[in-house]
Amino acid sequence: MAAERTVDAYVAALPDGQREIAEAVRRLVRSAAPEAREAFK
Repeated sequence: MAAERTVDAYVAALPDGQREIAEAVRRLVRSAAPEAREAFK
């Protein structure tokens, strides 16, 4: 069975510096577009 692939898990696995940037971008997008959905394409 494959591991669950979520944006949260992907971001959590990033190195510290990259994770901080990704989290900041996610906060920015959520504030600008609260109805937006995160997904892997």
